[in-house]
Parts: sequence; structure tokens; C-alpha cells
Amino acid sequence: MKRQVVFAGLLLILLLSGILRSAIATRLDSFDLDEAYHITAGVTYARLGDYRLNPEHPPLVKLWVGMFLRPNIFKTPQFHPLADKYEERHFTEDVVFTQNDPDVTQRRARLAMFGLNGALAFAFSLALWRVFGSETGPVMATGAIAFLMIDPTVSAHLPVVLTDLPVAILGTTAVLLSWSAFRWGRILDVVLAGLSLGLALGAKHTALIVVIAVTLLGAIMLLRQDESRTRLGRVGGVLAVLVLAWVTLWGLYRFRFNESPSGVDLFNRTLSAKVADLHRPQLRNAVSFMVQTHFLPRSYLWGLADIMHVGLEGSRPVFFLGRTYSKRAPTYFFPTILLVKLPLGLLALALAGGTLVLTTRKWPGEEPLLVLVLFACLLLVMLMTGTSSYAGIRHGLIVVPPLAVVAAAALAIARKRKSRIWLISLGLAFLAAAASAVPVLRPWEYYNEIVGMQDAWQYFGDEGADSGQRTKEIAVYYHQQLQPKGELPYLDYSDSFAEDARRGIRDMQGLWKDHPEADNSDVINGTFLISAPSILWNTSAYDYTPLLKTKPVGRFGSIMIYRGTFDLAGARAFRFVERALDAEYSSQPDLPKAAEYMTTSLAINPAPYWRWIELGNIELQRGLRSEAVRAYENAKAYVPAGDEMIGPIAEQIRRVQQEDVKSVPILRNPKLE
Repeated sequence: MKRQVVFAGLLLILLLSGILRSAIATRLDSFDLDEAYHITAGVTYARLGDYRLNPEHPPLVKLWVGMFLRPNIFKTPQFHPLADKYEERHFTEDVVFTQNDPDVTQRRARLAMFGLNGALAFAFSLALWRVFGSETGPVMATGAIAFLMIDPTVSAHLPVVLTDLPVAILGTTAVLLSWSAFRWGRILDVVLAGLSLGLALGAKHTALIVVIAVTLLGAIMLLRQDESRTRLGRVGGVLAVLVLAWVTLWGLYRFRFNESPSGVDLFNRTLSAKVADLHRPQLRNAVSFMVQTHFLPRSYLWGLADIMHVGLEGSRPVFFLGRTYSKRAPTYFFPTILLVKLPLGLLALALAGGTLVLTTRKWPGEEPLLVLVLFACLLLVMLMTGTSSYAGIRHGLIVVPPLAVVAAAALAIARKRKSRIWLISLGLAFLAAAASAVPVLRPWEYYNEIVGMQDAWQYFGDEGADSGQRTKEIAVYYHQQLQPKGELPYLDYSDSFAEDARRGIRDMQGLWKDHPEADNSDVINGTFLISAPSILWNTSAYDYTPLLKTKPVGRFGSIMIYRGTFDLAGARAFRFVERALDAEYSSQPDLPKAAEYMTTSLAINPAPYWRWIELGNIELQRGLRSEAVRAYENAKAYVPAGDEMIGPIAEQIRRVQQEDVKSVPILRNPKLE
């Protein structure tokens, strides 16, 4: 009993130390790019029971934060019709940065997320303790938690209103408890497994991979010989876990199919249109079936269609090892990201765990550990074959908890062997990892010694390198260095004009937004503050490579500061695209103005095929058949060979030519997802 108390105390100390370290290391961070979106949605979920905003993600994290933001801290948003995701993002950012105090909101949201992620990590440690038994479990639990609390990516995610860390912890917890439930048939394990799997589903759609893993595990466990339990009882256990998870997910939506009490389709884009966006018939039919049978809430299915479109059919640029990939990064992208983002000491621990497990006979934790290793392999295969590389380690985070368990197994086996050499070596690996990672401020931007934090920007340009969290520092730089001289910088960082305005930043983009006629030259002179990924994404959409020909005059983190005169035609073309989208996707759209802006953009840079799609959509909505066909034909001419949009573009041209233009829906622009 005394030993258990000691380990429980050690667990709490590790967790509290990790949270304290995170609070200190991330105290300068601004909001992540998606946090305003999640926070506003969460408040409407918690107060109004309305799930129309941000259905891309299930409600668990947003509900939790929404409950912490009381009305005296955060005003209830006032709904109005929103035209697509583009306008919805602007709406949620305006709510956070203009209608409320963003700093007060961030402080309260950070406290809420420290509480949620801390509780989930503690539950994860208890699950390890339970699954691996009273002898090995305490060592496994403390070793895994130490691994997670040292890891800088986990530290960076502890306070942010994002879904990646919760689904990572809950997913591994669900697999562990499911193995225990299927192996021993204990009612408590069945209940805990079902709840953890349901909460994982409620955190992020990625948890559907966890459902696949749990189902496969259940099928395998049914095949094994077990004279102590009937086959019917074992089948019942598997079904009980899956049904309880399904019920838990419904509970997060208040057991209501519609997104709002009114029962009217209120999404920024109708559910039927969202499902129709899916190019692959099997995916479209599967989601349609679930809609028709009311198998899952409408908001969840809207998000499922969205994530399938982005994760399996979408394309976002990513800069990786010196090259920009516009469609799909190499299959070795995520293994490489894990290799350079995890501290070397933690990688050594995971490798040691694998080595000791393979060379140890009759270790009691061998079976559940094997299950977790296979689970991690399944996750990695799904990541490697998908198109979610744009988020970098953020999407790869789901693999980290299983790695932590493998590393913890090294400690448990070394302790069982009473091997002083192994124990000292593992202790040194933990110390090396802590020395590398713990002192680092801004752990979001951490890279290990393979590439180094100073040089990593030259090789990696995804959301694991930067995610909009330097805005406060940009504001300080502007007010101290530029505003006294009356200089308006060229700022390409956050997409939120609302946050820039709230922090008193005046820049050329803001001037051009109010006076687009002033944006009349490709050549720009002055001070440029730009994130490294934006510079390195040498795509047909926009081209900042002229900046790379000169040396930056300053830098903080991922923000590069340049001064001089540069020809940035690609950037100017992109600004006109944004104006076109603002005019088109508005509650009161101005389609002629949108067509004018998009045409100007394409005159500067005609290569991005998706802009031709958008121009075709604008002309189609105006009822201009020949203009729409011409734009779609240009899109077909510029679309890369092998792209999944080739077929839909050709079909759109046929329909616009042969059918009543008023009855033809627009062709979904893949870049709007």
C-alpha cells in the first residue's frame, strides 16, 4: 500500500510539474490559428445547445472550454446567416478579438485546457496502472507520464484549445482499456473502455481510426481460446464497448440529431452540399447512409464529410526537406517529423523499450504492449497515406502516447531484471531529453539536435513549425520599432485582421483592405514581417522567393524581417483572391465585384487552377454560361495531371453547357477547406 501511495504521489508531481513547465514556456504564446474558431463555437454549444458553428470538430473540447467562459467573461455571440467556412472564420474571430477581451479569454481558456488535458493524462496513467497490474503498472504509469511531460509538443498543446492532444491521450487509453475488457470481461473495464472511446470520438474525427483498432482487437480476441468465458459473452463485451461509445458521443450532442433546437439546416454550407463535395462514391454513399438513418448527429456527419474531403481528397501545401509539396507529402513525412520533433533522449527510450521487449521472455505486459505497438503502426500508416501533412507534428501527436508506453516498458523490464546498467542508461536518457526540451521557451517550435531550432525553418514549413502564435510579439515590434516612424509594414502572418486591429497593428494589408485601389503595383518597398513557411512555400499560388535573395535584418522565432524593394506579383495576386472571396462569401455577396477581383488576380498569375474554379463559380451564380464555361475550361487546362479534380471539372463543364445554369450547383473549390 505504501508503495502505491508513493507512485501515486510521483504521478501527481510529474503531472503538476509538466503543467507548470508548460505554463511558463508558453506564457508568451498568442492564440493558435484555430482557437478563436473553437472558443466561439464552444460557448454557443454550452450556453445555447446550438452546434452549427465549427462542425469540423466534435464538441468535447469546445464544450469544456465553453463551460468555463461564463457570460461575465465572454459575451454570447449573436448569430446571423454565414456564407461558407470563409465567412464563419471571420465571424468567430470578430467575436473573440473585437466583441470580447482576447487576453482575458485566453487566460481562462488556458486554465480550462490545463485542467482537461491534465485530467486526461492522469486517467491515462491510471489505465496503464490497471492494465499492467499492481506490480508493473505503477512503473509503466510514471514512465509514460514522465515521457509525455518532457515532450515539448505535448507541453505546447497542454494549454491550447485544440483537439489533437485530447484525442491522442483518449485514443491510447481506449485501446488499453478495450484490451483489458476483451481479455478479462470485467464490467468496469467494459464501461471505462466504452466511455474513453466515446470521449475520443467526441474530441476529433481521427478517433474513427481508434474505433477500427478496437473493433479489430475485439475480433482477434474472439478467436482466442478462453474456457472461462462463453463466446456469446465475449461478443457481448465487444458490442457493449462500441455501443457505449456511440451513446457517449450522442450524449455530447445532447442526444439531438439536428444542430439546433429549431431543427433547421443552419450550417455555413448545407449538409447535403457538404456530402456532395466528396468525390469518391463510396465515401459519399457511406455518409449519406448515416444521414438518412440518423446514425450519428448531423453536426458530426457534416464534420466527417469535411475531414474526409480534406484528409483523403484535399491538398494543402507543405514545405518539407527543402521542397514544397502541393498535393501529398512523401510517405516518409510523418516518420521524419517524429524523428526531428521528439527529443533524442525520448527516442532512445522508445528504442530501448522495443529492444528490451523483444529480448525478454514471459514479460507479463507483453500482450497489451504488443497491442499498442500495432495500434501505433496502424495510426502511422493512416497518416502516411493521407493528406494531413500540412499540420505536421500536430496530426502526428496521436502516435506519441503509444511511444511513451513503449519507453515506459524499458523502465519496467530493466527494473524487473534488476539491471543497474540498463537503469542508469535509461535514467541518463530521461535526463538528456529533459535537458534538451524543458528549458526551451515556445516549445511549439522545438526541433531536436538533428536539425536544431535555429536552422529548422530551412527544412520544415508546416503548422508544427509555426501556427500563428507570435502575433503579440509582432505587435510589440510594431509599436516599438515601426509606429514611432509612421511606417506601415507589410505583414503576412495571421489571417485575422480582427486580432491585428485589436492589438493596434496597422499594416499595408489593412490599408489595402480599406482602399483596394491603392494596391496597384507588384513592386513593394518597406519592412516585411513574414513567417518562414510563407516564404518557403514556393507554389503557383503565391511566390515570396524574391525575399530569399536578400538577408533578413531581424528574426524572432519563425518570423523573418526584411527591408528593401521587392517584386511580389504572386503576393499581390493572392490579395485580390482574398478580396474576391470576401465579396463572394458574404451574407450580402457582391458577385460582380468578386468577378472583377478574381479576374485581376488571374491576370497577374493565371497558374492556380482553383482560382479559375472560383471564377467559374462566381460567373455561374451570375447566370453567365459562356463566362463560367471559359473559366472552368481554364481550370481544366491548369490542373496538374493526376489530380482528383480533373473529373469533377470536366463534369462541371458538361453540365453548365447542357443544363439550365440556375439548376447547376457550383463546383466546390478544394482550397476553401
